[in-house]
Amino acid sequence: MELLAVVIMLAILATISIPTFQKAVSRTRDKEAISMLRLIGQAEEIYFLELDTYVNCNSAAACNTALRLSLSARNWTYSVTGGGGGWTARARSTAANPPNRNWTYTKGNADSDADPTCSGCI
Repeated sequence: MELLAVVIMLAILATISIPTFQKAVSRTRDKEAISMLRLIGQAEEIYFLELDTYVNCNSAAACNTALRLSLSARNWTYSVTGGGGGWTARARSTAANPPNRNWTYTKGNADSDADPTCSGCI
């Protein structure tokens, strides 16, 4: 009887804690994407100061080479589209948690530093 009570209590605790843990993992991965996009943005601006153009890259490896970064492709795929007047960096989730998340960070002609935005976020 006591063993049954312990098993029931553990099941209740697991039911409560697993969704909370998954939300924490999701928030942490989102913060990773945001900070990497900001890092890409800073590297783009340095690249522009040196070569008077912005970088285009379609993978973390290509962005690492062009912008001298060390992006990890474990949870996100990164791409950057650069033009004469600005750039757009994107991070697309490859992990199951959070699924279908796409972060975008854009710098246009104006010197505005808007925050990264998410599509697929709740």
